[in-house]
Amino acid sequence: MVEKEQNRQPRYAARRKIVLQIVLALIILSSGTIIGAGATILLEKNGIISIRSRYRPESAELAQKFQRKYGLNDEQTQQVEEIFSESLQYREAIREQMIEQLRKERERLVEKMREILTDEQFDQWHEDFQAGIERIRRRHEKR
Repeated sequence: MVEKEQNRQPRYAARRKIVLQIVLALIILSSGTIIGAGATILLEKNGIISIRSRYRPESAELAQKFQRKYGLNDEQTQQVEEIFSESLQYREAIREQMIEQLRKERERLVEKMREILTDEQFDQWHEDFQAGIERIRRRHEKR
């Protein structure tokens, strides 16, 4: 009788050890998942990474969507696709022109500030100015 008790104890201890290891592994796994999710949220919130989709549908896809939604015939769908394509190209050209104009204006501003500030003042201002531009760039990347 005593022998049976002694044989059970090692098996019970081994099972208990395995269960404890599994529980600890699950705790570690869930902790890592929570930490990773929290870090991802903070990085996205601060504009370091973006988890939002940057998908923009093409004009053909938009035209097909309109066809289904509004019951357009094939000719109307083709016309809508052409209009969307032209519009997208026009807006992209405007965006490129605007970016170039803003770049030129920043350069002009920097040169004007260089004329009136001392070298030390300019270096401090320029560093702050560049940091501001980077913050704006990160905000736009989030969109």
